Amino acid sequence: MNIKTFLYSITILALAGMPRLLLAQDSLVPCVGDRPCTFGDLFKLGTNVLNFIFGLVAVLTFFSISISGFLFVTSGSNEGRRGQAKDILLWSVLGFILAIAAYAIVVFIQETLGVTDGFGI
Repeated sequence: MNIKTFLYSITILALAGMPRLLLAQDSLVPCVGDRPCTFGDLFKLGTNVLNFIFGLVAVLTFFSISISGFLFVTSGSNEGRRGQAKDILLWSVLGFILAIAAYAIVVFIQETLGVTDGFGI
């Protein structure tokens, strides 16, 4: 299997999981239909966007780690490719840890302010 086939396979698998990620929420904008928008809906929108972005970060991290593993396994004696695979793995894991930390900070601020259910003011 060459790298193109591998990347196509990973892309198809990820796209198969995207509807679940996209449809996991009721709506990105909380005030739809006849219900008027309130100030709390603005914060709920922010929480929905944050959750959506975090889901995308998780999918991209999966892609990066998969590509890194594939490059590492197929590198053979090529030290340049092996180093590239290690760098991809390192930066994708560090990026995911940074995303988790950012998400944790937002949740901590929400709980400190006494906000429940996604900024439900």
